[in-house]
Amino acid sequence: MAFAALGVMAVLVGCCLLPRREGLKQSAPPRGGLAALLLTVALFFALRLWDYLGTPGTVYIDEALAAYDSWCLSLSGRDHFGVWLPVQFEGWVYGQMSVLLSYVAAPLMKLWGLSKLAIRLPMLLFSTAAAAALWYWVRRAVGGRAALCVLFFVAISPWHVMQSRWAIDCNLFPHVFLLGLVLLYFGVKRRRWALYLSMAAFALCLYCYGIAYYFVPLFLLAAAVMLLRRRVLRLRQVLTAAGVFLIVALPVLTVIVVNAFGLPTVETPFFTASYFAESVRISDILFFSEDFWGQLLKNLKSVWEVGILQGYFQPVNHSVVPRYGVAFLCSLPLVGVGVCSLVRRRDLFSALVLRFALCAFSVGVVFNEVTVWRYNILWYAYLILAGVGLSVCVSARRRVAAALIAAVLLCETAGFAGYYFTRYNDDVQMYFYEGLSDAVAYPVREGIEFDRLYVTGGVNKNPRVPSIGEVLVWYYHRVDPCYLRGELTLYDGEGEALPPYDERFCYVHLDEIEIDPEEDAVYIANKKEVLRFSPEEFVIHRFRDQFCVVPKHLEEGDK
Repeated sequence: MAFAALGVMAVLVGCCLLPRREGLKQSAPPRGGLAALLLTVALFFALRLWDYLGTPGTVYIDEALAAYDSWCLSLSGRDHFGVWLPVQFEGWVYGQMSVLLSYVAAPLMKLWGLSKLAIRLPMLLFSTAAAAALWYWVRRAVGGRAALCVLFFVAISPWHVMQSRWAIDCNLFPHVFLLGLVLLYFGVKRRRWALYLSMAAFALCLYCYGIAYYFVPLFLLAAAVMLLRRRVLRLRQVLTAAGVFLIVALPVLTVIVVNAFGLPTVETPFFTASYFAESVRISDILFFSEDFWGQLLKNLKSVWEVGILQGYFQPVNHSVVPRYGVAFLCSLPLVGVGVCSLVRRRDLFSALVLRFALCAFSVGVVFNEVTVWRYNILWYAYLILAGVGLSVCVSARRRVAAALIAAVLLCETAGFAGYYFTRYNDDVQMYFYEGLSDAVAYPVREGIEFDRLYVTGGVNKNPRVPSIGEVLVWYYHRVDPCYLRGELTLYDGEGEALPPYDERFCYVHLDEIEIDPEEDAVYIANKKEVLRFSPEEFVIHRFRDQFCVVPKHLEEGDK
């Protein structure tokens, strides 16, 4: 099916271009452009707002941790470890998490509390703002037809739809970068203040995702060389822009220096640059691999499977839908047309987009075995090129072939939507730990008061590394960060002090404890462990492959 759609698209693109070769020209919107624009915008929001909080239905584990730290920041300006305004979260200890998404969501946490909406809404807002900025940029730089085609590809892209609903730190990176890219273009063309504002946006990318440490300086260097060679900017302006970038990036640059030289944590009234003794992220870079050439071959394989084929043939996972990929496999011919068209144009827009695409593509070579979400920075370049290619086909005045191209893409979109809003949640529930999440949330949802909660999922040997079960407990039970750190005592409804956090929430294997039906304790167990509980003494609630086991006296509320 994939190759059939790809073949049909290639034939249709050929039909558009061969009889009359026309490049991409500055043009007014086509007839009926306003109606087409409104329909595209309607399609954009329909695919993103339909069942917004229900797909994905469960909070992903990284979402839960980012949301919890965001909530902690909204309460006291400290993360769950008690670090004051961290530049980078310690996260899972061995692998850090970027902070910008959590800082952006913190005001919403202050308004609505720790919730799925508060952590996911910023992703929808940023992705919408980036799409609007992209449409405006292409419209001013190329024309209304090209802008409409690019926006159409953004609207129907499965990647763009999915990341608008999924709040993990790396998903914010491409939107912030694109906003910086648009500001850079207009700052170079006419408004210098936009140039310096773009440097602030590029610097903020460093707070979005670790890959930005490599990609953003590489792109800015390539762009600066191009702008100086074309004498569009003077050296003084480039140096001033670099100064703005360095000022905004100063906190994260401090983190890099601290960890590169093993320096102690730097604490200031405005931020904390932490030293991460157990970090393993540097091993993700090709140049630090033990087997350079072997790793390079693996990376090139990932570039082919992810960067070219968009993860189209990968198994079902949480970041890509097989058989649909990032923007449908059949869009490949359009991307090729878009590249050729921009190479011929040689204007500022083309130069920036092509350098963006080339630098983004190199991420897959430098970073080990990239996945779709690690390759996030590539996909806006892909969508721009595909949209430009579609615009060239439309401008070739082969209306029937152009209409058939749009029909193929809409059929693919209908197939994606039909799967995503029906079967996707069931297929990815194992990646979202749906059963464990529902089991952990059950006591809160039902108002069951307990003295202890035993969670067996993902027990860690390193006590500083939170288990998956522990992060879900923090999120669903709204664990006060001061109570978590042992700085606060909580009381039950009768005024009696509850046990400290380390005694109240126990992350152990069940064979390490003695099960007592008279204890005011709730157990989260798997399908093997649940056999240890007597149905005469406990009420057993099943949630897929996990169980919440409650003593009957707690379930009935008779303590």
